Amino acid sequence: MAMQSDRSSSRLSRRLLLAGASTLLAGGAAWLAMHELRLGVFALPTESDHIIDPTTIDGVPLNLLLPNLRDARVVVPDRPHDPRLVFEPGARSRMHRRRSFLVDTTSQRLRGRQEAADLARPRILLFGDSVAFGWGLSHHDSVGQCLQRDLSIRVLNAGVPALRPAPMGVWAHYLLDEIDVDLVLIVIRPRQDEIQDLVNAIAKIRQRSAAPIAMVLSPLSTFDVRGAASYGPLLAKVQAALGNVPVLEATDALRQHPADQGVELRRQDGMQRMVDVETQAVLVEVPDLPQRTAPEILQAFEDDPSLHEPFFFDGGHANKAGSLIFAQAIADFLRQQGLVPQG
Repeated sequence: MAMQSDRSSSRLSRRLLLAGASTLLAGGAAWLAMHELRLGVFALPTESDHIIDPTTIDGVPLNLLLPNLRDARVVVPDRPHDPRLVFEPGARSRMHRRRSFLVDTTSQRLRGRQEAADLARPRILLFGDSVAFGWGLSHHDSVGQCLQRDLSIRVLNAGVPALRPAPMGVWAHYLLDEIDVDLVLIVIRPRQDEIQDLVNAIAKIRQRSAAPIAMVLSPLSTFDVRGAASYGPLLAKVQAALGNVPVLEATDALRQHPADQGVELRRQDGMQRMVDVETQAVLVEVPDLPQRTAPEILQAFEDDPSLHEPFFFDGGHANKAGSLIFAQAIADFLRQQGLVPQG
């Protein structure tokens, strides 16, 4: 198959067939892909620069980061929300709590400005979705950079917003043709029907690299009602499927970390309750809803801009403090497993 690229002279980029105009939410295929993204991934399309490039590798469609971005601005909701609402202009106009962050990428579509070839060994290559990417955060505050400072080892961030395990394997397969690394770290929370895709992705990684592999299940916000069912059962299932690949459930680190202030969602007795973590006062109490946070609770965030979950900003992604705790948990996990690369 013929390969071409107009953005990079690297061998990897020459193997990418760029498909159509680059856009975050334009075009039927891109819209459908973004429509399926998990809680909290959506940008506000009318306020954000394009950072995603619909791309094809050997016939497999992927939505990767655009290469060579400089200070691309992305605007996202700054509170828990139903991600489908960002498609509704009326709902977006009522979503006043916003945060913005800037995105830089290398010629190889990694987050940051430093090219992999310029970074000394040992190196960790981080794969995953928006959590690995550092959605809503500066590159400096992303989990990869926090981990780099903790371990004093370079971390190359190949995370891509909304990347799922099946296309992640294709992305990793080609990127590892370009980059020699000493550890492959996967940070993602697969659905149960994606566990085999994860197994296949790891097989593709092993075809290209002899580096050890470690797996981290992304932490769950208390406001992620849709994802709540995976807290507990998913760890055992992923561990069984991956065999000798060590797996960390990162939710534990954030939920067990002391929090002096903020709110959390508690679901019991058929009710959803927003609780002040300091006083234990119930601020909102409404009947429980399956698969979603009650609208009254989401509206409470708009009514009181001071409300926030201690270590998450949007019901799906860690804030600056949460990212630091998340990275410390990963660093401790890698040390315990004897997987910290040595120089």
